[in-house]
Amino acid sequence: IVRVKDAGGRAAEGIRLTLFSKGREQASYLTRQGEAVFDRIPQGEYNLAISDSGASVGRIRLRIME
Repeated sequence: IVRVKDAGGRAAEGIRLTLFSKGREQASYLTRQGEAVFDRIPQGEYNLAISDSGASVGRIRLRIME
C-alpha cells in the first residue's frame, strides 16, 4: 500500500504511481482516498515513479524483501 498526502496533510487524489523493474512497467495506479495498492509484487529492486496530471513529481528507489 502506498499512501500519498498533499502539502496540507490531506489524502491526495488522482496521483499516478507507476512501479518499474529493470526498466519495464510492472503496474500503474491512480490514488483513491490517498492510497494505491500494489499486490503480489515479488522480491527485487524497483523504481516508483510519481506523477500528477502527467507531470513528474519524483521517483523512489526501493527494494522489496520477503
